[in-house]
Amino acid sequence: MSIIEAFKIPVVLNLGGLALGGGTELVAAAHYVVASRVERIYLGQPETYINLIPGFGGTQRLVRLMAEKSRLGQRSGLLFAVDTILTGQPMSVEDAYAHGLVSELVPGNSLARAYHLAAGHCRGTDDTLRRAMKERHQAVLRWEEPLIDDETGRPIDPSIITEDVQVKGYLHQAETVGRRGAVYRYALDLVIRNITEGVQYGEEAYYFGQAGSSSEFRKSIALFRNRIPLPRPPRRPMTETERSQIRQLADRAISEAWTPRTGHSRKPGVES
Repeated sequence: MSIIEAFKIPVVLNLGGLALGGGTELVAAAHYVVASRVERIYLGQPETYINLIPGFGGTQRLVRLMAEKSRLGQRSGLLFAVDTILTGQPMSVEDAYAHGLVSELVPGNSLARAYHLAAGHCRGTDDTLRRAMKERHQAVLRWEEPLIDDETGRPIDPSIITEDVQVKGYLHQAETVGRRGAVYRYALDLVIRNITEGVQYGEEAYYFGQAGSSSEFRKSIALFRNRIPLPRPPRRPMTETERSQIRQLADRAISEAWTPRTGHSRKPGVES
């Protein structure tokens, strides 16, 4: 994924269906992501559901991306990423757009929009992808350092995660009925080291291997195949205000979206 992210040619990704596990990590590695606003699109990191952890950037790139690009704010994006990893519960395409994983929402044919952006880049008439690539390359350098708190200007306090009541609830569930305490500790430790020290892709890969070779993983796979998987916790309850904000963001994106019929964005001042 780091190779894709480091490409000197912009990577635009069309999202038209499910993107779970490595699919979500691929979405996070792309420079620009276009998606249709349809109900069938879901993203997520379900690895902890089967006693595994994300192994291709889920605890690293996804966390930094959502913390930096969430349209609901840094803290909201950070906790949403942690919830995604620890619960294994999916997110809708609207959630993904609100938290910065999706760059652009369109009402229908997202593939046509992706083609249009790529063609515009090649012709030199649209610099959207070039700017997205440059921004990502700059972000990669930032992510090697601790995450800076937007409010204080200092390295972020990890207690935002470790002392969060919902996160503590996830851990308690994992240690008791969930029987996946070890992978939760792996995942949470990787996230904390990420935001306090910088991205730890090598460490993530190591713990992915440790979890994948464990007897707990093999037992979980057997249960999953027999359709009796271990229980997993629900996502953090969303307030009505948050739901409204996410809907409004998606509605605004659609109202300003590029359409193949007109060939341009309805957003004032944007040419394509």
